[in-house]
Amino acid sequence: MLVILIILSVVIATSFALLLIFRNNQKIKGCVKAIYRKIMYNAPIRFVLQSAIKLQIGAATVLVLSQDSLSEVSSIQFTAAAMIITTFSVMPVVFFFVVKANQETLGSQKT
Repeated sequence: MLVILIILSVVIATSFALLLIFRNNQKIKGCVKAIYRKIMYNAPIRFVLQSAIKLQIGAATVLVLSQDSLSEVSSIQFTAAAMIITTFSVMPVVFFFVVKANQETLGSQKT
C-alpha cells in the first residue's frame, strides 16, 4: 500500500508540476484535470486508500507498543499486526506481476 501511496504522490506532484510549467497548453491541462478527477473525486478509491492507510497505522502502532516494556501486547496481536503490514506492502507488487503475466489475456477481446 505504501507503494501505491508513493506512486499516487508522484503522479499528483508530476501533474501539478506540468500544470505549472505548461499553463497555456490545453492538452496538458486536460490531462492533468482528468488525472486529478480520477484520483480525488473517485470516492471508492479514496475510501479504500484511507482505510488501508488507517489499518497500517494501527498495525504499526501495535508493533511499536510491543517494543515498550510497559504495554502488554500478546503474540497473536503482534503476529496479526506484522501480517497486516506485510500483506499491504507486498500485495501491490504481487498485483503488478499478476497483471504483467496476464497482459495478453487481459488485452484480448472475447466476443
